[in-house]
Amino acid sequence: MKSSNMVATAILGLVASVNAQVDIKSIDDCQGNYGRLMLDLSLTIEQKCEALVTFSRCLGEFPTDDAMEAMLFRANDKLCAPFWDEVERPAVKVARDNMQFSVDNEKQIEFNRNRRASISVFTMNDKIADLLETVEDLQKQLMDEKQESKDEAAETAQDLRTLESKLSDAVEAAKESLEDSVDDLSDKVDQSNIATTAAVNKAKSDTTAALNKAKSDTDAALDKSKKDAATASAALEKKISGSVTDKLKSFEGTEVALTSLKKSYHGNPKIPVYRVAKFKTHHGNFGWFDGNDAQGFGGIHPSQWTDGNYRCDQMNADVKYLQRLFTQKETANKYGANICSEGYDQRTSTTGLVCGALFRIKNTGTSTIRWSPAITMTSWHGWAESASISVNGNNLIGAKDCNHMCRFTPSLDIPANSQKDRISTAIFASTSSYANGHYNQWRATLLLFRDNSLALPNGLEFVEDLDTMTGSWKQ
Repeated sequence: MKSSNMVATAILGLVASVNAQVDIKSIDDCQGNYGRLMLDLSLTIEQKCEALVTFSRCLGEFPTDDAMEAMLFRANDKLCAPFWDEVERPAVKVARDNMQFSVDNEKQIEFNRNRRASISVFTMNDKIADLLETVEDLQKQLMDEKQESKDEAAETAQDLRTLESKLSDAVEAAKESLEDSVDDLSDKVDQSNIATTAAVNKAKSDTTAALNKAKSDTDAALDKSKKDAATASAALEKKISGSVTDKLKSFEGTEVALTSLKKSYHGNPKIPVYRVAKFKTHHGNFGWFDGNDAQGFGGIHPSQWTDGNYRCDQMNADVKYLQRLFTQKETANKYGANICSEGYDQRTSTTGLVCGALFRIKNTGTSTIRWSPAITMTSWHGWAESASISVNGNNLIGAKDCNHMCRFTPSLDIPANSQKDRISTAIFASTSSYANGHYNQWRATLLLFRDNSLALPNGLEFVEDLDTMTGSWKQ
């Protein structure tokens, strides 16, 4: 095989002979020279590959032409690969104010980026060609879709115009039909109004005449009824008056009884009336009374009254528990009341005597009124027994320890309402006094209202209604 220099020399000689006949002035001259060389059947493949290199160098002398560059790449046949082993060194030169790179044979020009990636000029050209083809396909597809959209839009516009025309025709037809119906209805209404007016006028005339006649008849009947009723009423009053007088005369002492009632708390709400409950809680042989059940002791267990410091405000809110416990009705003078003053022999620390008084008091005004009774009470915390006072379920003096006896004047506020009839429940409870020992010791239970304590202030009245009460007393 000849060396590359020998082949190049031959080709250059051949090119020189061709160039001698043709003055190279453009890329077309480069193409003409290359074409004539390719038609020479005497050239070997190696010589044709060298001619391809010469053609590339010739194109490099002129501005880039896409068609020629494409032709050059198509002619770059892989059959030339064996002849590119020995090549001249790459050259860089300046021609026509341009910098040109020259590389022989199959050696590629690579442009390296800063991340060391490289791209072949030939590969880049192939990819560019593929991209251009893809772009052309996309442009064609886009134009087809655009045209299709235009066609669909035109069809839609036509459908809308058709629908608009149909709707317009339907609306016009409905409008004409409605106008005709309104005209017909207006005519019928006018005719009906004429007939109705005549009928109404006749009805009004007939009704007026009937009402006038009825009024005349009613007035006459009413006058007669009034006269008859007055006569009957006078006769009945005379009859009843005589009958009641006769009946009362037949009962001996009736007048005396009525006078007596007027002088009692039934006729005088300032007369003190109240309920009393006195009970012991324990028996030395049998234990707590009633099995220590709370039902009969105001809702409080007997053991809680005399062994637990319980108070009257802790009794059950349902008034039925008070009705069951406070069964003894008593009255007194406004000067006061000795409700309990009892002494007894104490044989066990658990036994105790409880004394309670319950008052129902009405406030006949619209503002709270204070009642301050002077009272005497007993209790002793040494055996867990307390004195207590409650108004409507409120604890007013706590669990009071009197040790032996307390004499004091508490202030009780009795509430009112806008109807001037608010009734409150006031309860006082004493337990037993101090004892020196657990057995055979005397104790006492006192509950006294002293020195005009039951003279209620103006606006307050005693009420006896415990038997008829329902619901809660804590309100």
